Amino acid sequence: MALDFQQVREQIMHFGDDAHQDEARLTELYEVANHLIEIYANDLAAIRQKVFRLVHNNDPFLRCAMPVHEPLSAHFAAPSIPKELTVIAADGSQILPDRHAQVEYCLINVGAV
Repeated sequence: MALDFQQVREQIMHFGDDAHQDEARLTELYEVANHLIEIYANDLAAIRQKVFRLVHNNDPFLRCAMPVHEPLSAHFAAPSIPKELTVIAADGSQILPDRHAQVEYCLINVGAV
């Protein structure tokens, strides 16, 4: 199947148009999350009870982090950087180029490790 460059262009333009709205919404969500962390930072028992209730009453397959000892707002110094480091990552997606197509193409999946 050939790549429709016009459709890709329209999608990129759409992403660009929505970028400012997305950034504003993410900033708002970040502020709300930080406020909730400040409120509940030391109320670990209440948070554990909420998670247990959610799992028991609504979603037995819910997987989330459970606070144990440290306050939610706790922070720790990062470990020292090792002299040598090996990073291995994999992505199972692929697009095989078609040598017989008129236009050579490839798509780049941008991510972070």
